[in-house]
Amino acid sequence: MSEPEDPDDFQALQWLIEQRQAKESVDLEYAAVLDAATDTWGSMEDAHEWLHRPHALLGDRTPAAVATEGDAGRQQVLDILGPLRAGTAP
Repeated sequence: MSEPEDPDDFQALQWLIEQRQAKESVDLEYAAVLDAATDTWGSMEDAHEWLHRPHALLGDRTPAAVATEGDAGRQQVLDILGPLRAGTAP
């Protein structure tokens, strides 16, 4: 692939690359949440259902929505899954 001649084209290409890299990072990080939920619930279907159901500890937001908001949100969801998996959730 050749370098774009127009600087605006180059900036657009650079922006697209950065967006793709950011999305790949989010996808990998969300995969860790999905993996933990699947381990907790025993199936991908049950994990998906749990991730898309509003949760009281998340202010009635879905774990999926919170987990995609960044490191803190992802950790909040993982902190809920840990006790569930261990059987120690209140």
